[in-house]
Amino acid sequence: MIEGNVLARLETLELSLRDYRSALKSAKAVGARGGAIYDVLHLEAARRGEAKRILTVNVRHFQAFGPDVKAMITEP
Repeated sequence: MIEGNVLARLETLELSLRDYRSALKSAKAVGARGGAIYDVLHLEAARRGEAKRILTVNVRHFQAFGPDVKAMITEP
């Protein structure tokens, strides 16, 4: 079900060491810790992939961690 309905619509990309460093620097700046680091990494991937929208059920955290992309963050 996931392969047929979701994966076919997604594009994957690998984050580089530079991307990880940028994300960790951002995480430190916004006070993200623990599992929130993954949110910051998702935002970094969205930036790098030039995403048009970022869908999340945790809009408030994503907007706090990505003020530069705040307008793109919404619920599914």
